Amino acid sequence: MLFRSDIDVRNEIKGNYDWKAISSISDTSDILVDKKILAVPDIAKLKQSGAIPKNFNTPADNFSMDLSGRVAAVKQSFRKRPKIEIPALTQKAVEKIRDDIENLISQGDYYAYIGIYDRALAFYNEALVRSPESPVANNNKGVMLKAAGHFDEAVKYFKKAISYDRSYVEAYNNLAAVYSQRGSDAEALKLYLAASKLNPFEAGIHYNIGMLYNKNGDYEKAREYINRAVELNAADPSYYYQLGLIDLKKNNRKSAYHHFQKVSRMVSRDSEVYKKVRELMLTLEND
Repeated sequence: MLFRSDIDVRNEIKGNYDWKAISSISDTSDILVDKKILAVPDIAKLKQSGAIPKNFNTPADNFSMDLSGRVAAVKQSFRKRPKIEIPALTQKAVEKIRDDIENLISQGDYYAYIGIYDRALAFYNEALVRSPESPVANNNKGVMLKAAGHFDEAVKYFKKAISYDRSYVEAYNNLAAVYSQRGSDAEALKLYLAASKLNPFEAGIHYNIGMLYNKNGDYEKAREYINRAVELNAADPSYYYQLGLIDLKKNNRKSAYHHFQKVSRMVSRDSEVYKKVRELMLTLEND
């Protein structure tokens, strides 16, 4: 998934969650990839050595992964956090993955996914020690730094990722998200548009472009790009929710009602999202 800068209703979507980016997880919660028990280097020693900032705390953000195992930041993950007990870490387990860059990155992604970000960052650092030009490890470390508020450092790692792989869509997207968050919307738009050319079938990129136009008051352009996202992925209630809000701004009340009604049919009735859209629908009915 890609970075989302707006309200996220994905955590209310019904259905199963995608674990394809993780090789396997045992019933006892041992972390297995190709039948190897995986673990993480000593976090305290990494902080002491300067590999991780000493004041690095678990950030509030969640993360999600694409099917290639790449991580992107989101304000809230649309996947619910699994309740998993993390196994004790042993030196023997650490040694089993020292020379396996893909497994290092995969485990970093896993820990990022379940919200143990210090441990995820340690895996990415270890991967970069062994493969400094890995675009995925550079991108994912940038995600961690961004979540911790180290924006300048995050930008450096996203740029490194792009320099090592000019077709790496997620890195363009993540870099654009930082620029947008810091008010450099023109630079952000260039990067989003570049990403959309690299992968015109990624709905999330079109959505992000639409939200950037929405942020700057160009509601017609915003609607155009969010509708493109809908064409590519009609199962995301966030898209309809934002279209409904744009309709309200343009006083298209009938269309707004239709979009909110669609969201209400896609999310659980016990969810906060459902309550919110039902309130908006009632307001539209009564006006």
